[in-house]
Amino acid sequence: MLEWLNNPLLSWLLWLLKRIYWQFVSDGKVRLCYLSRAKKCRFEGPNVIYRGTNLSSVSLGGYSYVAAESNICSAEIGRFCSIGPRCQIGGGTHPSRGYISTHPAFYSTMKQSGVTFANENHFQEILPVEIGNDVWIGGGVTIVDGVKIGNGAIVATGAVVIKDVPAYQVVAGVPASLIRVRFPQERIQFLEKMQWWNNSPEWLKEHATLFRDDESFFETLKKENHP
Repeated sequence: MLEWLNNPLLSWLLWLLKRIYWQFVSDGKVRLCYLSRAKKCRFEGPNVIYRGTNLSSVSLGGYSYVAAESNICSAEIGRFCSIGPRCQIGGGTHPSRGYISTHPAFYSTMKQSGVTFANENHFQEILPVEIGNDVWIGGGVTIVDGVKIGNGAIVATGAVVIKDVPAYQVVAGVPASLIRVRFPQERIQFLEKMQWWNNSPEWLKEHATLFRDDESFFETLKKENHP
């Protein structure tokens, strides 16, 4: 029975059915590439989930994509996010304080190892991850449960994020620490208040050239908002 469940042909058929389902319910705005999976997810669209990526209980905002072979569990992800390959975001945690053992057999009824000594759950194993809008997460990044990443933040390749990252900060390393802030505080406040990611596709297309020149962006948009 287990050999049949692990059959490559069955895996391909299940992926194909999921792909057809998401294309149908999203009117073609969501694309699940080869052997990518999505369980209990919500896609705003347009979105692309690349090869071999697994999503579980994920909400993905418009224009965001997830590169190949990433795993994301219990996460709220905003618009215009770029998530690199082989990332691990969420997925559960273990107690590190106040418990003798970190093994779930003593606090969880889920039987992760096939057995449990607990009659009820005593520890919250999954804490949602929150990722804002216009966030770039490099390849091979790990983000632990319960972390919040602000709008416009950048997480460098291979970083391990164990605490919140404020808006428009660039972090790197193990554990991740501040490298620099992308803009002066006045401009960050302007972007946070403006929330350009909520504008219509027509507005985005009209202003697209400004996104490639930050000085022109701030100069033009400040005039539009305060003529």
